This record gives sequence, C-alpha cells and structure tokens, in this order.
Amino acid sequence: MAFNWRERVRNVCPAIAAALGGPLAGAAMKALSTAVLGKPDATEEEISTQLAGATPQQLLELKEADDQFAEQMAQLGIERDRLSLEDLQSARLLARTDHTADYLAWIYTAGYFAVVMALWMVAVPADVRTLLQQLFGALTAAQIMILHFYFGGTHKAKGAP
Repeated sequence: MAFNWRERVRNVCPAIAAALGGPLAGAAMKALSTAVLGKPDATEEEISTQLAGATPQQLLELKEADDQFAEQMAQLGIERDRLSLEDLQSARLLARTDHTADYLAWIYTAGYFAVVMALWMVAVPADVRTLLQQLFGALTAAQIMILHFYFGGTHKAKGAP
C-alpha cells in the first residue's frame, strides 16, 4: 500500500489539510512545503517522500506550522471583514449626499414589482416561461442586494447555531 501523505497531513495539521481542498490550496501548499522542506515551492512528490520518513520532532514542527497557518488565516479573515465593513460604511456615507443610489433603488423596485404583477396577470407562453423565470430570479437577487444595502445584513455571531 502506497504512503498517503494527505492522510498524514490531515492527522497532523488539520488547518492546512482543510485549506488544501479549497481556494487557499496554494497558500496551504506553500506553508506545508516550507514546514516540511524549508522551501516554498516543493513538489507533492518531495513532500510525500519527506513525510513518509518524518521523525516525531519533524511532525511536531509541522504541527507548529499548522498553528501558525491557522492564525494567519484567522488574521486574514478579520482583515477581510474589516475591509468589507469599511466599504459598506463608505457607500452609506456617500448615499447621504449623493441620492443616485436612492433613485435607482426606487426605480428598480418599482420595475421589479411591475414585473411581478405582469407575470401574475399575463398568460406567459410556454416557450418563454423558462427565460422569464431565470430573469425573475436575477431580478430577485438584485432586489435582495438593495434591501441589504438599506437595511443591513445579518452575520452569525461566533458560536451561534
């Protein structure tokens, strides 16, 4: 049976392992490569070979690298949330002096409900129904963004179900 280096990574460094399967895979591979081989651009084969013969001390160092990676990802998350909040606040401050967004929201909302009424009152031919349903879905998504802008969004508190 061949050595499965990903299984070892999953057992020793869960934060890096979780990131390997997502959009942060590059950062995770760089952290893993640096921890295992001391260079940021090792191949999977080099990592596999090194992990197959890893000593307990090397596994401990790998675990420490995992802790650092998890901390960096948490800091990036905080930074991303802060930037998102600043962007939202600046848009709302602009809306206090420039009412273009207000006018567009009113026009869009009136148009949205006009489409709702038209779809409700007008018999739609079967060959156009799918296209109109897709359009209605896109309009609804944009309407949700308008509501989110004016009334805010909800974010789960940490630890909330």
